Amino acid sequence: MENLETIKLSKQQELARYRQLPDAKPYVIKKLTEQIVALEHCVDLADSRVDNQLLILLRDTLYKALYVEDRADVLIVGMRLTDSPQIERVDLADLVYSTKLGDPQPGLYELLDIGRCILTDRSVAKMSFHHIIEGLDRLKSDGYGFVDDVIMTKPETSKIDVSSFIIDLSEQVPDPQPIVRIWGNLIASRGNISTVVGLAKSRKTFLTAAVASGFLSSSDFLGFDTPATGKVVYIDTEQSRAHVHKVARRILRSIGLPTNRNHDHLVVAALRELTPDQRKDATGEILRRYKPDLLILDGVADLCNDPNDLHESETLVCELMRWSCEYDNHILCVLHSNPGGDKARGHLGSALLRKSETVMLVKADGDTSVVSPQYCRNEPFMEFAFRINADVLPELCSIPAPQPKENVFAEVMEVGRVYAHSELVSLLVKQANVKEGSAKMKISRAVRAGIIVKNQVGGYYLSGSQIEVSQSELHDEPF
Repeated sequence: MENLETIKLSKQQELARYRQLPDAKPYVIKKLTEQIVALEHCVDLADSRVDNQLLILLRDTLYKALYVEDRADVLIVGMRLTDSPQIERVDLADLVYSTKLGDPQPGLYELLDIGRCILTDRSVAKMSFHHIIEGLDRLKSDGYGFVDDVIMTKPETSKIDVSSFIIDLSEQVPDPQPIVRIWGNLIASRGNISTVVGLAKSRKTFLTAAVASGFLSSSDFLGFDTPATGKVVYIDTEQSRAHVHKVARRILRSIGLPTNRNHDHLVVAALRELTPDQRKDATGEILRRYKPDLLILDGVADLCNDPNDLHESETLVCELMRWSCEYDNHILCVLHSNPGGDKARGHLGSALLRKSETVMLVKADGDTSVVSPQYCRNEPFMEFAFRINADVLPELCSIPAPQPKENVFAEVMEVGRVYAHSELVSLLVKQANVKEGSAKMKISRAVRAGIIVKNQVGGYYLSGSQIEVSQSELHDEPF
């Protein structure tokens, strides 16, 4: 295994070089710094009270896999567990059992933490964890009483009183209190979070502004309404203060309120100029100060340094859920989708979608935006569309009719000509810029759809061309 001091020095040099770059990203600096700290922990282990060298090797190896390589990935951990001949020959249960020192708890705590990290459905990692538990059980049977404490918790970690979290079935629990409905269907209730997903310029901000308008109005707006009364806080993390001003005035104009003064039930904040950590802190402070019933976070990804960081994303979503429960409100998050797809971007998107009460997908179709229920815990609402009118306000409109898919065969094939299968495949690869396998699939689908015709001798021609052809006219055998 590579010397840990060497790895740490290399990481320190990498960090120093990166800091000199004019476009150095704060989250990258943060990540490199965390990796160096993790390496320092590994090095410190060699000087710890645990004198079993195999145990040290195991712990260092797993620390490197989980933290230094930034891969809390069971495959990596499994590889690390088996790529060292020394580790491979050692039964982990025996390893734990043999570490009977005067104070063996530190080593066992660390091993158990690692075990918890790698306990998944993957067999290698799962077996490793169970081996550790087996070793602990053997120590327990020999009279080592501290083992129960090790399994349950670490020192200095307070135990949580779970009694308040146990469901009492004799208790009458009210239904979730609605915050926002659309067409009468519940999409947002107290103590929950939801998400609006869409590509850039799909008019997500217009949609969320409409949600705010529907909540503040005595009647519905764009189909959104509420049975509740209360306060809306709208936080924008992406736009300039001038543009956020326009959003705030648009919300007020849409429901007939004056736009030249503040209103008790609407608070709007622009956090673009802050760092991600500062935005998160500012959002928490705004919640504490104004205690809104509905919080709209337009640009939730800007509350974390790296939306693709699994740990940071999960931490942020946990914080959002905690806020929604603590303040008994609903938090509506706005997040970009991946280019060319409908999936919310990054690990943050995946985490949000798992925890959201409702996920609304917004797609632009020319001057129209189509809103559909990507996920609903309650009854899904009906798909609808809106456009921006002359007053720069969203208004309902009909859903655009689906456009027929472009017929690539009409573009690359000549009318009245018969093509051999290999010839047609080559033509699609060259002119339609697709791979060979994709070209073959397109041909099969086009035949089933009646776009092209396959004759009795394996020739292909455009539908509508009545052509007879003999086998001898083809360049190859039929596919």
